[in-house]
Amino acid sequence: MITEDFTIGRNNRLENVDSAGLNSFLSPVASAFDVTWLNQPSGKNRIQMLWSRQDGLATNQLALLGDALNRLAPRNTDWVARRIKAIKSETTENRKGDLFELLGLSLFALDGQQVTGATEANPGYDGTIDFTGGASGLISLKDFGVSSHRKLFESQAANVERTIIDALQDLRMTGLGVRIAAARYPLQADWEKLCRAVKTIIADWRTEWRSRQVGSLWTLTPQPPPTGGARPADGYLSYAVIMLAPHHSNEQRNIESKIEDACANLSKHAGAEGSNAARLLLIRIPDTVSPAQCVACTEQWLQARPDAHVDSVILYQPAVAAPSTIAPGAIVHFIAIVSGPGFDRWRHAVERPNLSIQARVLVGRCTNQPTKLVGTDGSHLGAQYIYQRGQIYTLSETKADGTIVGNMTNPAPGIMLHTILRIPGQPGECILSGKFPPDANLLLYS
Repeated sequence: MITEDFTIGRNNRLENVDSAGLNSFLSPVASAFDVTWLNQPSGKNRIQMLWSRQDGLATNQLALLGDALNRLAPRNTDWVARRIKAIKSETTENRKGDLFELLGLSLFALDGQQVTGATEANPGYDGTIDFTGGASGLISLKDFGVSSHRKLFESQAANVERTIIDALQDLRMTGLGVRIAAARYPLQADWEKLCRAVKTIIADWRTEWRSRQVGSLWTLTPQPPPTGGARPADGYLSYAVIMLAPHHSNEQRNIESKIEDACANLSKHAGAEGSNAARLLLIRIPDTVSPAQCVACTEQWLQARPDAHVDSVILYQPAVAAPSTIAPGAIVHFIAIVSGPGFDRWRHAVERPNLSIQARVLVGRCTNQPTKLVGTDGSHLGAQYIYQRGQIYTLSETKADGTIVGNMTNPAPGIMLHTILRIPGQPGECILSGKFPPDANLLLYS
């Protein structure tokens, strides 16, 4: 095991975990993936990207990965090595789920539950859980990540952000916040129309500060950027943009269809293992779908097929908690266990009528309540895609006693507040910035 201190410079958001404890989770990552590979300049692999960041959310995700390695590696040396090799070779366009196999199986690796990864090319399941007392479970993992609709929304929203920045630079304006809301999921033509109108609208806001419409779809509302009460710094481009659009009409149904297919696949391939092994399914659902509706869909599938070889489905949705309720960078793990008639039959077959499946996470907290999307004004945003970015520069303040105070905060995901340090009577200035996550996305589960 590598003994180097990998906590230096990193924000540590783990409760009751000191630097030594954090290093016990970072060191396995460094050892498994190789420090030289992790530190490659401009590495595009998501593990490399997390390693290069020093914000609390990145640290939390690396700790989750390290904890998974600590739990699984002792009993699964070769299996873990194969997962690591596959993860290191993946690209943004070609991710096969090996990382989620590590993270997903590790949820159940705890006292009283020994987890073993399945042999390669197994069509039915990805691992086994051996319970104290001789009972066992076959578990299949399905990772339903970010949808193509969300990826397209975020890509187009980034183009709009660049258009806004260009317009502010051309017009020599600064200190602008923009809220752009769509009445429905936008098409390519809608995005193009918005980009063509942005500069004219921003120019008009110099004389008339009011909401503007672009066609029947877009509403653009100007608003002051969140400066935390500090004075904006002259000579710096400060802006904040939030874009909202309702989910694509197929967003929820696509996931429900995948859940049904996953249940059918497990029932087909794991049915020959006998009644002493429970057939379990762990499904990660993205944060753009309703967990309650996914639970209802799963319940309906199991109830309609009492003889299916699916005993229990575990729905899992990790998400970043709202900073207003939990410390920034915290992760909430929604877990719902939906059991079919076969689960009780299995418990009685192994003479363990009260046997249950346990899961544990190192970082954040588990809940059976879905995480709610909340705007900076406290409003519930509902079923919408959200893109939020901003760079805001404010001046430091010199107090009467000579103390210099500046704000370096992250008022909302993607919004960075920097301070310009100016010392009275001294030439020059410097920019001070905090170590904050670039957005609320969980790269580990992307």
